[in-house]
Amino acid sequence: MSDLVSLSLRTAALEAVDHGLDSLQESVESNGAWPLEWHRSTGPAESKTPPFLTGLGMLALEVCDHCQARGILSRSRDFLVSSMKYPGLWCWPPHPLDLDSTAVCALALGPHSHPWMFFGRSIPRILSCRDGRGRFPLWTGRLGPFGIPDDNNYDPVINANVIAYLGDRAETRPAQRWIESLITENRVSDATSTWYAPMDLYYFVSRAIRTGEPAFEGLRAILPARIVSASPGNALRVAQAVSALCVLSDTTHVDFLRRCTEKLIDMQQPDGGWPSCEFTRAPGGVRIHLSRALTTANCIEALTRLTRPCNAHPGD
Repeated sequence: MSDLVSLSLRTAALEAVDHGLDSLQESVESNGAWPLEWHRSTGPAESKTPPFLTGLGMLALEVCDHCQARGILSRSRDFLVSSMKYPGLWCWPPHPLDLDSTAVCALALGPHSHPWMFFGRSIPRILSCRDGRGRFPLWTGRLGPFGIPDDNNYDPVINANVIAYLGDRAETRPAQRWIESLITENRVSDATSTWYAPMDLYYFVSRAIRTGEPAFEGLRAILPARIVSASPGNALRVAQAVSALCVLSDTTHVDFLRRCTEKLIDMQQPDGGWPSCEFTRAPGGVRIHLSRALTTANCIEALTRLTRPCNAHPGD
C-alpha cells in the first residue's frame, strides 16, 4: 500500500514505527505480559496482565518484521503458552474460561506452537458453547463471574474472533450470518456488549476474512464504506481503520488513509508510544479496560501495513 502515500509521509510513518517499537520494548514485561490499565466507578485500579491482552498485542505486532518486534513476540508467546489451560483454552484471571481469550490467544500462537493447538483439542469444547442461534458466548459455561448465570454476553466481536480461529465451516455459518446482518443493517452499536465501538467489529471481521477464508466474503465489498463512515476518533480506532482497509486491499479511500496516517503520526507521544484507549469493558460495564501498549502495537501495525509495497505478502 506504500504507493498510496507520499515519500515524505511514508518516511515519517517508518520513523514513527521505529520509535513506537522502542516504547513497546520498554512497556512489555520481561515475561511477555502486556500491561493493562483499568478504571471503575471509584477511579483507576491496579494493573493486570491478562493473556487476552498479550494475544491482541501479538496479533497486531506480527505484521512487523523488525528485530525488536520479533523479540517482543517471542517472550509474549512464552507467556501465552504458560497461561494456557487444558485442552487449549484461556481465561482472564480470576474469571472463568472464556471464548474471546481462547480465540485471540490461539490465533496469536498459531497451530504449531503446542500439540493441543496442532490437533485442535479445544475445538469441540468451543463448538459446544453455541446457543440455539449458533452464536458463541463469552463464557465457556453457563455461569459468568461470581458464579451467577450470565446470558447477555453474545458480542459480535467475540464471534468474529472465534470465526477467525475456527474458519469457515458449517458450525460457524449461523454466527457469520448474524454478524453480516448487523453490519449490512447498521445495527452493530446495538449488539456490542463487551467491546466498545463498531470499528472494533470491522477490524476483527477483516482479520477473519484473511485468516478464515472464505468466511465473511460477502462483507468484503461493504466493509470499506462502513469503516470510513465510522469516523474513528482515538488512536486505537484510527489504527484499526487503516489496518482493516489495508487487509481488504482497499484503494478507493486514499484521502481517508492519508488523513489517518497523518493523524497517527501527530498522536504519537514523545517517548514513542500512543495514548491509552478503551478496548473492552467487563460484563455489565462495571470496569473499563485500557492499554497504552495495545494502542501502540495497533498503531505500529497500521503504519507498517500502509508503508509496505502492495505486492508484499498480500493480505497479511
